[in-house]
Amino acid sequence: MLVVFALVGGLVWVGLRGEAAPATFAAGVVISAVVAVALRLPLGGRASATRVARGSILATRIIARFTVDLAVANVRQLKLILSPRLRPRPRWITYTSRLDHPVSRVLLGVMISLTPGTLSVDIVDDHLYVHWINIVSDDPVKETEIIIQHFEPLLERVFE
Repeated sequence: MLVVFALVGGLVWVGLRGEAAPATFAAGVVISAVVAVALRLPLGGRASATRVARGSILATRIIARFTVDLAVANVRQLKLILSPRLRPRPRWITYTSRLDHPVSRVLLGVMISLTPGTLSVDIVDDHLYVHWINIVSDDPVKETEIIIQHFEPLLERVFE
């Protein structure tokens, strides 16, 4: 499974770099393998066709969900920037994650930080400390939970 993870990582690296060169792909494969080994990702076991298919479907769902949330967050931030009458309502939120695996909590924090308008500042045990540039609703915890609930079930399945 490590090989599949590394190959997919190589393809992702090519996409991120925007260079379809063999050296770029090879660098992505090496980086992905090193990260997987360093983080001790649970990629052991036999790489059966069923397992690879399930993993690919799960990865596709995570990427699709993140892309949609990213687009929504970008529109919200653009609205805030382009509307001179809107005043930002920044808030600090403490969220208790139900994710068991520490790497899954880190991935959740990274996804939050990559989303415009939010920043995951610290992760202590199962608590994520998130800063919002602008909270739209009157209940900032609920707004944070909506975003996190998109990803927690998917990340739980990754680390089963």
